[in-house]
This record gives sequence, C-alpha cells and structure tokens, in this order.
Amino acid sequence: MNGRHSDNKGWLTILIIILFCANGFVWWYITQEDDPTRQQISEHIDDMLHNDQQRNVGTEQIVEESDNEIAGTSYHYQQLSAGEKLAYKSIYNGCTKYASEIKIPPISSDECSRVIYALRVDHPEFFWLRNNRASVTHVNGIAVSFQCAVPSDADEKTALIERIADGILEAAPADEYEKVKYIYEYIINTTDYDLIWTDDPENQNVYRTLVEHLAVCGGYANTFLYLCDRAGIYCGYVSGDVKGRGSHAWNFVKFGDKCYWVDVTWGDPVFEGSLSTAGVSEYENVNYDYFCVTDADILTNRVLSNDPAYSSYEPYMAFAYPECSDNSLNYYVHAGCYFDVYDRQRVYDYILAQVGEGNMKVTLKFASAPGYDQAVLDIVKSGTYITELAQDLKNKYGIVIMHETSYMFEEGRRMMLAFS
Repeated sequence: MNGRHSDNKGWLTILIIILFCANGFVWWYITQEDDPTRQQISEHIDDMLHNDQQRNVGTEQIVEESDNEIAGTSYHYQQLSAGEKLAYKSIYNGCTKYASEIKIPPISSDECSRVIYALRVDHPEFFWLRNNRASVTHVNGIAVSFQCAVPSDADEKTALIERIADGILEAAPADEYEKVKYIYEYIINTTDYDLIWTDDPENQNVYRTLVEHLAVCGGYANTFLYLCDRAGIYCGYVSGDVKGRGSHAWNFVKFGDKCYWVDVTWGDPVFEGSLSTAGVSEYENVNYDYFCVTDADILTNRVLSNDPAYSSYEPYMAFAYPECSDNSLNYYVHAGCYFDVYDRQRVYDYILAQVGEGNMKVTLKFASAPGYDQAVLDIVKSGTYITELAQDLKNKYGIVIMHETSYMFEEGRRMMLAFS
C-alpha cells in the first residue's frame, strides 16, 4: 500500500509541474503578443512572407525583378545585399509617392544607414532627402520604418524640375560624349556658386540648382547626375575631401566599359575665381580641366568618402568606386590641344590653324610641368614667337593681330592665348 501511494504522489507532482509550465508558457505568449516591439517586428516579417508567397518567388528573385523598376544608374544600390536592396526599394517606392513615413523590411541599424546613404546619393530627384531631415524608427536595434520631411509642394516642384530637365535635354546633341559635355556646360553656364550661404542644405539639391540657379558642390553634382540619369547616361555621385580645401562632391560617367571623373563645380570659373585663381573667370566661360579625366588628374589631392581618412567617414559609406585610367576622352585630348611634350612646331601649327578658323582664344594643355614650362619660355617670354605667328596669320589667312595677351594657369598645366 505504501509503495502504491508513493507512486501516485510522484505522478501527481509531475502533473502539477507540467500544468505550471504550460500556464507559464501561455502567460509568456500572451504578454509577448501584446508587446509592441514583438508585434511590430512580427507584422513586418508577416508582410514580407505574405508578399513572398503571393509572388511565389524568393527574396533574390524579388530583388532581381525590382531592379528594372528603379530609375537611373542607381550605382550604390547595385552594391547592396539582397535584404538591403528590399529596404532601399521600399523607401524608393515611398518617395515616389511623397510618403513621409515608409515601412521597411526589418534590417539592422547599420544596414539601414547604408541603405539611406545609397538612396540619397543615387536619387537626386528626391531633393528633400538632401536636407538630412530624416529619421528611422528602431525596435530593439532593428530598423522598421523611415520618416522624412516631405515639402507640401514636393509634387509640384518635382514636375517643374522634370519639365526644365526635359527642355534642357531636348537641345542636347545626339552623340553621347557631346551630350555629357553639353550637360556639363549647361550647369556651369546657368549656375552661380553660392559664396554666401555655403552651409544652406538646400544648396545641395537639384531644385535649387535648376530653378534658382544657385548651388554649392553637392548641388552641381546632384544636378549633373539628375540630367545624366534622364538622358540615359551611366553616372554616379561621389563625395570626399579635397586636401587643404575641405569636403567636396563630384561625379563619374561611363562610356562603353570605361569610367571618367567629372567635377562640374571646379569646371565653373566663378568657383575657381572664388579660390583666387587670378584671371580665369574673366577670360573663360567653362574650365574643362575636370571633364572626363583620370585618377591621376583628380585623385592625387583628394580622399574618397569610402576611405577612413575622409573627414566625415562612416562605415556605411564604404562603397567601391570605379578606376578611371583611360585618358582618351579628356576634353583636351578629344579636342586635339593636349600635348604630351612641348613640340614647338606642332603647337605652333595648332595655334595657327585655330586662329585661322576664327578661334581667337586658344587653349593649350600639357601633360607635364616641364612641357608647360618650356611652352611658357618659348611662347610667352620669347620675343619672336608671337611675331612669327602674327606674320604667318597675315600671310596665310589675311588676319591682322592688333594685340595679343597670354593667360597662364599653372596649376592645371594649361595656357590660354587670347588674340584680338
């Protein structure tokens, strides 16, 4: 009898433990279900799973299908992970609808920072994102929604910049290289560098540049990207530091399988004049020293934003940028006025032909400082060079030079001869 009674007590104890654990689990489940943290994450995951089942495809295929729906080159987007791409696409779609709060698939805080940075530098059409008035809602360290301050007239402003851009591009040449040069020249010729309100975030966006014709480097670079995107030109936005001058923004473009740097801001003589480059803005409308150039031309004194040495570096900026090593589309090479060495006869013949065709301002670009120095000694400081040139112009073309002046810009190994 005592043994049977002990066995019953043992089973009763086990039953009580089981019921206690079950009740504890039910209590935990109910309280967790009511917890907004768990609920928000669950809702996002459920939405993703539901969308996945609806389309009967996996995440990678969803991303692949959505790639074609994103406008422009979207250079940084291409470097994101599959999960980051889905979040990017969610924010992109929300921005196209001018949404101020956008749900995103749950990703880590670091991933979200990378996504937002990529979207901002890929899509200048969302001009309100350039003012940095944006925030992210996190739940237990997981990003679940994106908020931004969208202007009440964002749709009207978007329509306006689209009309302006289409009008600009209607007059663009058909040739791809000439079209990019046309965009470069248009922005320079219609935009003033804002020397007063350089810290105004609105100066970074395409609306201020195209409508109010005022910008700083970010505005120039964003507008160049915007117009290239609408023209079907492969283009990317880049930021970094210029040694001794601070933060800066510029672009790259791609022709065929080769990429080239383009710095529209530094191509504006008004900006160059603000840096005390004497004489430039007075005699030039456009400076082509920074059009379709190589790493050697532009990166020797710059630090890209993906470099930890960049003054504003954050890990989310660690995107790769293309190598630009081909010099064949450098403006001066393309125009025939680029000289690897100083060849007196070749330079002389070039100047003679240019003035003979009516070009009274002739630019010469030299590959090296020694070549430039030789040209200065012969053309500018010699008393015979211009005299011989004037005589040949008179004899060959009937052109009489009343007076002539040379303007030299040593920093770019470039010389401009102005005749009248």
